[in-house]
Amino acid sequence: MRQLPLREFSKTSIKVGVPSDRAAFGYARMLELLVAALVLFLLFSGMSFLFMRPALNESRTNIQRDWYEFMKEVKERNDMLPGLLETVKMFQPFFTKTAAKMLEAKAVIKRSREPEIIIASVDKLDMDIKTLETLVSNNPEMLEQSSFRQQWDLFTKKNNKVVMARTLYNSSVQKYNNLIDIFPQNIFASLLGYGRAVAYPTPSSLTE
Repeated sequence: MRQLPLREFSKTSIKVGVPSDRAAFGYARMLELLVAALVLFLLFSGMSFLFMRPALNESRTNIQRDWYEFMKEVKERNDMLPGLLETVKMFQPFFTKTAAKMLEAKAVIKRSREPEIIIASVDKLDMDIKTLETLVSNNPEMLEQSSFRQQWDLFTKKNNKVVMARTLYNSSVQKYNNLIDIFPQNIFASLLGYGRAVAYPTPSSLTE
């Protein structure tokens, strides 16, 4: 029986074909994993936000309450100014100009609804109150008058309450913003309208 001659093939001439759909399958699989990871991340973020939301709402309520308390203390202190300043001018007539500035700041605080404007006027008024405190301390004869001393003591106590109320407000803002900044809950917090609150720290010129 006649045998057919064997044909030799070089190793380099043999090509192994890779199915083109295998690469496409790999890309599709990677995309599925990425989508699954994204879904899990969003699910975790949403669950974390829902867990944190009661604390956020409470903190936001505390900010509103502390701002209201701060404004209440400011108003009560400012209402004491006209009578006090009239007495000061009796002892120190040159203080009339500063007294007018203080009453002007009082009027701005009363009629404004913008927190930035209110705080700017509060800071101006606090600077003048600091000047007034220096004036009183340098003129002990003013405190020898019982009527003025009584007014001054009440005003000083109320002014201290204003400082404490402002500090409490800023502390509440800090706690709220710390919650807002936590990742990844902050993604949903931002989407649902939980923006950062604004703090109004006392200027360093008033604390020196």
